[in-house]
Amino acid sequence: MYSQVVLLAILSLTHFSKIYLQKRLYNYSVCIGIEKGTTVNVVPFLYILFEVITVAISNMKVILLCPIETVWDAVTNLNDFAWRSDLKDIRIIDEHNFIEISKNGIETYFRVTECIKYQSWAFEIENKNIRGTWVGKFYSKGDKTILEFTENIVSKKLIFKPFISLYLKRQQKIYFRDLKVKLNCAESGFM
Repeated sequence: MYSQVVLLAILSLTHFSKIYLQKRLYNYSVCIGIEKGTTVNVVPFLYILFEVITVAISNMKVILLCPIETVWDAVTNLNDFAWRSDLKDIRIIDEHNFIEISKNGIETYFRVTECIKYQSWAFEIENKNIRGTWVGKFYSKGDKTILEFTENIVSKKLIFKPFISLYLKRQQKIYFRDLKVKLNCAESGFM
């Protein structure tokens, strides 16, 4: 997150000599002159910059003492969700879309963007509070499986933005705890 902001700042500074600021009202938005006679609408740029700064990235790795086939089947079987302590229901729309309904009734829409058996499963995620992506990577180490889950989430509500990282970590820990119980793993560890 911070590296993206620093990169943007460096790019801005290196091109500062070419860029001159020109404030004028144009369709009720401030415009910046890039080259003489060229204007760019700042509103979309500021919106994108705000999202880059406020995106929450949560990455967690866990080692499960179970074969990758068993782990993959448990994680990707949307019909068997009873082991998930955070869910009330899953509605499968088609092979690429499904909805998770949390215990408190929030519906989260998932669109599968990648599914490579025993390697990766990825989604776009959206509900009334958040939107973003989720990527699950699966690595086999003998009878052990290493799972790496990464979420890139933007809160839709300004009030939640400061807490979104904590929320994601909490949700991932609950998921891994539930998965360990489902698989009846004797041991597992976070990396």
